[in-house]
Amino acid sequence: MPPAPQCTYFLYETNTPVRPQDTRWQAPLPQDRGVFSGTVKAAAIGRVSHGMYFEAAHAFLSSNGYEPLLKAVSKTLLSPMTIDEINKINIILEKHGEYYHPGRIEVLVKGQTVALVLNVALSSQGRACLQREFGLLRQLEEAYAWKFLPQVYAMGEVKLAGGPKASMFLGQWFQGFHEFHLVRDPDSGEPCLVVWDPLQGPRPLSTSQAEAIYEQAATILTAYFNLMTFEQVFAWHHAAGDFIVNIDQGQPRVKLITVRRYTPLFEQIEHDAETFMQALLVFLLNLSIRMRLDRFDGVGDMAWAQDVAVPATVQGFFKGLDLQLAALDLPQEVVGHFRNYLKRHSKIDLLDALTAVARRFDPAMPGIDLVMDRLGLHAASLRAVLDRL
Repeated sequence: MPPAPQCTYFLYETNTPVRPQDTRWQAPLPQDRGVFSGTVKAAAIGRVSHGMYFEAAHAFLSSNGYEPLLKAVSKTLLSPMTIDEINKINIILEKHGEYYHPGRIEVLVKGQTVALVLNVALSSQGRACLQREFGLLRQLEEAYAWKFLPQVYAMGEVKLAGGPKASMFLGQWFQGFHEFHLVRDPDSGEPCLVVWDPLQGPRPLSTSQAEAIYEQAATILTAYFNLMTFEQVFAWHHAAGDFIVNIDQGQPRVKLITVRRYTPLFEQIEHDAETFMQALLVFLLNLSIRMRLDRFDGVGDMAWAQDVAVPATVQGFFKGLDLQLAALDLPQEVVGHFRNYLKRHSKIDLLDALTAVARRFDPAMPGIDLVMDRLGLHAASLRAVLDRL
């Protein structure tokens, strides 16, 4: 049997190793994503330490003769791999979310590095969410040809020493992609978009880059809006870092990294033309509102994006609609019919419809007051965009 590959542990970056003899190894895990940005004080998660996290991650990766890791690396490289071909494994604890503690797995194999994501859930709610998400990512990967979501490779559970169970799954890591969030412009005080780059610091985005990001995010969500069942990716939020972007070449490339729920827009579906048009309208209006919501710096007060998000969202919606029509082999004439349907809605009609959509939001949802306060101006901006269709 070949020797097990060397495994090294790190916190956030590979210049901060963590070893069993270090004080940090015994320190409890934080439970708030704000720790990563330095804006929120850490809080302990029961008895789960950094060391327990790393040991559980290694136990999962090495289970059944490193089967989960070998499956992921083989699919990534499109070539079967054996354990003796793996030189080294780095496990980097990346950040802390409400449900998951994602880690980046770097596998040195055949002179190259394969990056993977390991999502780890410790709470009962997080474990249930993780199992559901793994199934949804698999489902959508099989249903659609586009590659907006990460591939997932293996899921398992590890009993922590003296602690709770940890559920985890191994998936595709989007190299060079980072979260983006609204910040206050230091001169005007208005919201503007920046990329969270842990190495280079916050990277400001131009108006055209921000527009491209919102457009692509809208395209992605619409591309997964099933026009037969009205199922949609649900409970996404910019503040949670659900979308990530790569701007290394100047032109943004956006991915969606999580699918917490995939549920029908309506409880009961009537398969007639009017219901179909109403479903498209409700989806677009909901999308136009939620696309503008974020938290300042990802963790601060609720924020409302500038008007640049509105035309970008509409453009992205129609691009995603084209993808869905092609996937389901539906006639492209649907686009023209929906444009005419939109034109029949006055600004007052649009505001009434937006208000009805917003009232369906959870009343305890952070930012609901901000949404209701901005609906009038949002309706006017949206109407102006639709008039130019």
